[in-house]
Amino acid sequence: PAEVAHSEVSLSNDIKITGLPAYTVESILRGVVSCRLNMLGSEYPYSIPMSVMAYSNGHIIMHSNKKGHKMDCLRSNQKVTVDYQWFWNNSQWIDLHLTGRIEIVEKPEDIGKILGGGNPMMFSKMAERMALLVFIPEKVASRQVDAPASWYSQMPGVKNLESVK
Repeated sequence: PAEVAHSEVSLSNDIKITGLPAYTVESILRGVVSCRLNMLGSEYPYSIPMSVMAYSNGHIIMHSNKKGHKMDCLRSNQKVTVDYQWFWNNSQWIDLHLTGRIEIVEKPEDIGKILGGGNPMMFSKMAERMALLVFIPEKVASRQVDAPASWYSQMPGVKNLESVK
């Protein structure tokens, strides 16, 4: 597995973690600033890339507009999954698949408590249309993949990957 600096882990002890050690999972959650949020849509599963604002106390904090399809989906079902991929060279990456639930935070005073200080004027304007999505993990499945880039050029149907070799 990848060598990651060992630090204190803030993931809850009751989270089931399979694959990589908890400190490696937590290092990725602290350092990778984008993920994919997967939820149940009205007719099909719905998946959207998200920016991560913060990772704090074992929770992933994202932001969203209060309106839209994503928020409609989350208001009807807070059970979601979150996926991370961390690439560190041409042949190695780590996948994290987290299962859990979203808490939607919409009141400006509650958003302020979570985010802390800042410009009150700017914050009050943003808080009118902004919601925080606090992801609380329940399970984490992870794996490290070691596959040289040249391996992909040998797959059936792959063309024009000379630069990958």
